[in-house]
Amino acid sequence: MNNSAKICPSCKKPFIRNHTPESYLDENCFDCSFWLKKITMPEEDEKRRVIVAGQHYMMGANTFGPMGFGGIRFAIHFNDGRTVETCNLWCQGEIPERFRAWLPDNARFIPIKKEKMKMCDFFDVEDWMIIGPLSEDLADDEKNRKQNEEDFNQEDDTVV
Repeated sequence: MNNSAKICPSCKKPFIRNHTPESYLDENCFDCSFWLKKITMPEEDEKRRVIVAGQHYMMGANTFGPMGFGGIRFAIHFNDGRTVETCNLWCQGEIPERFRAWLPDNARFIPIKKEKMKMCDFFDVEDWMIIGPLSEDLADDEKNRKQNEEDFNQEDDTVV
């Protein structure tokens, strides 16, 4: 890594490259590179981008493992008409004023019914969106699992 100070062409502030080379876009500082990469995000990732009140978020896949905001459920209405629920929303910070023209708000949070405000269970598939190629298979498997569990519980209740 080159530790000599440079001037960022975007923000005009001095900086030292102290992150991995792929963290930087051209000759920009880390912060400007981060936001410039959001502006030039691949089209397939656009559907996962959520911008509300100048805050940038990304929806992750609803899978096992760490989940944004600890797995709390969010309902989001996008300006294009989509409404989704996710339990894996990651905040990436407030968009600096100089980048807001390229990253305008594209959604708003909508209230969730009190009974659905719980944190998501990975297997709560009927109530939330799964992003990924296996989503239909996972949803079918989970519906079968829930049905088997209900059948078992009903049998268990009838035993005297």
